[in-house]
Amino acid sequence: MGVALSTALFAALAAISSLIAGGQANEAMRSQIESSDQWNYYQAKSIKSNLLDTKIEMLTALGHDPSPKDLAKRKDYEVSKDEIAADAKAKQAEAETELANHERMATAVTMFQVAIALGAIAVLTKLRLFWFVSMTLGALGAYAFASGLVAISSAQGSATQTSSKRVEAPVHAGNAAESRGGRTDSPSDHHAGEPPASDSPAPKEASVPAR
Repeated sequence: MGVALSTALFAALAAISSLIAGGQANEAMRSQIESSDQWNYYQAKSIKSNLLDTKIEMLTALGHDPSPKDLAKRKDYEVSKDEIAADAKAKQAEAETELANHERMATAVTMFQVAIALGAIAVLTKLRLFWFVSMTLGALGAYAFASGLVAISSAQGSATQTSSKRVEAPVHAGNAAESRGGRTDSPSDHHAGEPPASDSPAPKEASVPAR
């Protein structure tokens, strides 16, 4: 009777552990893909930043001052690159954590399956030694299962806090830009038929000396 109950319990726990292990493997793959996407985005920003740096260096070498718009854009590129790199590293850390949780649950599944097999052997051979070994392996599997659940819950709590910080970051950035009085011109800011304002001063009219 006890062998049948323990075997049924181990089978149920093995099924739950297998389901959670598969979900964590999928989450780890998704986080890894998102991390790769962020690194690709970082490379694109780096290329744009390098092109802008080359432009500014050429203007400086020719004796011209770079426009304030280019300088501001270069600063924005540097800030956005740091944010993108931090996001990519966070996604990579999430992938590693989820993979570790998958391994914990996979270990629990293995322990439960071996415990079930030993329970069946105990029923066939009528030897209680196999049942004791089955219970020991089942207890180890239960420990791995419980530790995996705790780790998954902790990781989900950390991910929730990180997501809330990412949502708050653009709001703070926008408030900082408003406090500095920053403003980005758009094509709609110019009236129809009027040319856009230029950063360089207008040329002065040559005066003709009176005869």
